Amino acid sequence: MMCARSNRTGFEQRFLNTLRDLGVTDGRRLTVGFSGGYDSLALAAGLARIAPTLKFACLLVHVDHRLRPASARNAEACRELAVRLKMPLEVVALQTGMTERARGIGLEEAARRERYLALATAAAKWESSTILLGHQSNDQAETVLMHLFRGAGLDGLAGMHPKESRRIPWWTGPGDPHMDVTLLRPLLGETRTAIEEYVEAIGLHPVEDESNSSVVFDRNWVRHKVLPVVLERWPSAIETIQRSALALEFDGQFLEELANAAFSEAANDDRTLRTDILIQSPRPIAYRVLRRWLYAIGLDEVDLDVVARLYDLATRQDERPMVEVGGGSAVVVADGRLTTLDELCRRVAPEIPLVPIVGQPDWVIDISDDLQSSDAILTIPEGAELQVRTVETGDNWFGGNRSVMEDLRVAGIHPLLRTRLLAVAIEEQVLLIPAIYPTIRAAGTEVPEKKVGVRWSKRS
Repeated sequence: MMCARSNRTGFEQRFLNTLRDLGVTDGRRLTVGFSGGYDSLALAAGLARIAPTLKFACLLVHVDHRLRPASARNAEACRELAVRLKMPLEVVALQTGMTERARGIGLEEAARRERYLALATAAAKWESSTILLGHQSNDQAETVLMHLFRGAGLDGLAGMHPKESRRIPWWTGPGDPHMDVTLLRPLLGETRTAIEEYVEAIGLHPVEDESNSSVVFDRNWVRHKVLPVVLERWPSAIETIQRSALALEFDGQFLEELANAAFSEAANDDRTLRTDILIQSPRPIAYRVLRRWLYAIGLDEVDLDVVARLYDLATRQDERPMVEVGGGSAVVVADGRLTTLDELCRRVAPEIPLVPIVGQPDWVIDISDDLQSSDAILTIPEGAELQVRTVETGDNWFGGNRSVMEDLRVAGIHPLLRTRLLAVAIEEQVLLIPAIYPTIRAAGTEVPEKKVGVRWSKRS
């Protein structure tokens, strides 16, 4: 009995000190992720004991992913635990069909995203911006190993942080609605054994989630297949991985300070990134600047090889290639800056008719005998059939052998936009590229001619 009380007292004192170190002050509203398992139960129980000391209010949030037949039963068990803890609980049942929504990112990642979104939404409704999660040192070891196997850099190998700011959802564009929250992991320094001993000492029984024993998901596979083998050889591996992650976090913080200064100089208001700053910076700093820029334009968790290819793109200053960065986005170099292809088109599209891309208006090009209200007037052979099409690589100007592509190059039109330009042509010869060359480049002809008007506008 004395041992049980010692377990409780030691755990709760460490927990209280950690919360103070993380800046949890009197009067705070805390949203707590609550699966009902050992970790979140220890988190909730510890908060219930400490709440009178720090005078904060807690809301437990259980997310029912509805992926298992027993999920509703687990939610009910969480309600019973919340009653015993004398803490309010909100159960959020996600929409069915997550498997379909997970295509392209995997079920494990889809569940993670929807869980975080549900927690942030519940927190916002409760006027809270602080979310507590029950991750502990075994989870940290699993995370570090998973990042290692995926080829992560220093930040990934630093694992999870006790405190971090997060934009949720982080997987949408920066202009889309989002919530800014602070994630706290006050149990990150506790072992799984210490947590289980605490829960048993206070006489509570956690919710059993049978999916935790499945090795279908990567984390469970690392938990059940990899870590036991590692611990058999190196019994203190959990603690040493934790120390390594902490050391890498300190190194990362130093590099991040240097990268912040470089990013402030390199980032532009038009969502582009100066390549000269990247070239002048040491590669570790340049990589961090690139990651921060990708996050700023709405991309997160980009693989290191993508960042490396972006760095290579920036240093080569070649405007012809592009790098796919995920989420349907591609990055190019334009005028000494990195930008997405969509942004490049957006900046040009208000002025120059292009083949429309997602989210941009369609262009209408009218050809008629109305010369008064036209944007340009063409003189063409009588009976000629005019086409509105994109510019093609082998095009020449009408009536001669002058290359259209060469003139576009001289005019500074980005290589990746040239074949998106709309043109008025007769077969393989171009008469007009609206807003760029509004007059004919043509040799004289001896055939009967007529004048037509061309007008271009955006479709409303």
